[in-house]
Amino acid sequence: MFPKPAFPHSPPHRILVAQLGAQQHYSIPIALHQLGWLQQFYTDFYWSPLEVRCLQELCQFKAMGAKVQFGLSRHNSQLDFDRVTRFNWLGVRYRQALHHATARLYEYWAHLHYGRRFGQAIERQGLPDATHLYAFDHGALALFEAAKSRSIACILDQRYPAFQEEGLEWQEERRWQGWAIDPCTQFYRSPLFQQWSEVQRAEWQLADRIVVPSSYTHRSMVAIAPTLQFKLHIVTPMGNVDAYRLLQQVRQYRGDRPLRVLFVGRVNLRNGIPDLLTAFQRIDPCWASLTIAGRLCLQPERLQPFQNRVTFLGSVPSIHLPQLYRSADVLILPTISDGFGTVISEAMATGLPVIATDHCGDLVQHGVNGWRIPIRQPDAIAYAIRYLHHHPDLLVHLSHGAIATSQTQTLQNYQTHLAQLLPQP
Repeated sequence: MFPKPAFPHSPPHRILVAQLGAQQHYSIPIALHQLGWLQQFYTDFYWSPLEVRCLQELCQFKAMGAKVQFGLSRHNSQLDFDRVTRFNWLGVRYRQALHHATARLYEYWAHLHYGRRFGQAIERQGLPDATHLYAFDHGALALFEAAKSRSIACILDQRYPAFQEEGLEWQEERRWQGWAIDPCTQFYRSPLFQQWSEVQRAEWQLADRIVVPSSYTHRSMVAIAPTLQFKLHIVTPMGNVDAYRLLQQVRQYRGDRPLRVLFVGRVNLRNGIPDLLTAFQRIDPCWASLTIAGRLCLQPERLQPFQNRVTFLGSVPSIHLPQLYRSADVLILPTISDGFGTVISEAMATGLPVIATDHCGDLVQHGVNGWRIPIRQPDAIAYAIRYLHHHPDLLVHLSHGAIATSQTQTLQNYQTHLAQLLPQP
């Protein structure tokens, strides 16, 4: 059922992967497993094949739909279950802590607390013989310390531009005072943020390689910690976009109706929502409409004046996102800071061009599959949208480019990039 290693004896690499959650739908352990290099995969909540079959039986009950879909997301049939070590109770408590977090302070506490407990749980079992350990930021420190004592090379997956992102978000709160439901000020002034920062720097120090998702994250980290530059390697993340490719189509926009603009993500300051709303005040309703899908993290009274121009959908289950992308003409991501922007790869898989700032992933190429804009520039957002409305042929061209870009996001390419970053143990 599972691909066999291509090595007659011992493989050149024996890699441990430690990952909280289902990031990229387990693409990292899958890629390494298919290369024959995965020694063991450690995670929190994960279903066995038998448990998945039981869950699938529950799909017939509509009341269980959302819970079942979440459950099915915590399994991947491309992974050999014999190579999975799971800590389900830790995963349940971690998810409960995040669900009940009423402020950012408690959310970050949960990440730190359960990241530490996850590492300790793995350490108690004893690390098997391996050449490399691959772990994620704020969940790697205890594991790296144990790995170093056994001469195991350490790879840190750094998903966001640490310190740069926090600084930009602080600035946004000063620009848009009174907008955020949960201001970051309390967290950034707390001892917890100091602890968060200390863990981050300690992981950087111990890591032999640091994987970052974009040139933006790379630039940001070099600016903050120049001595890290030799450790940094850019690897574009690979998500599971198969469900999105099923609805792939070239956008055939003719300019005879308003351009359907879509935003998907948290409705917060970091994603540049006030700039986006300001831009739409400067756009004729005959030229474009805006739909915003995502959890609302801004004060309702601040959004109220835009209700007549903007459709706010709130949180949308991931199972409905492919159809939402397909119904749009262009995706907009005016983010102030995002290490990658998973919504970009999802959108392009459906053939949707993307307008994005230069503070996110590298997939968007200006004039090829989308439009690049600077951060904090409502006029630039408005200009891009007006231009696409008045030049529908360009939108069709960008849609072709989005599909072509999506076709390059293959497991084989991802494996090649992973292999290139492995340090000698």
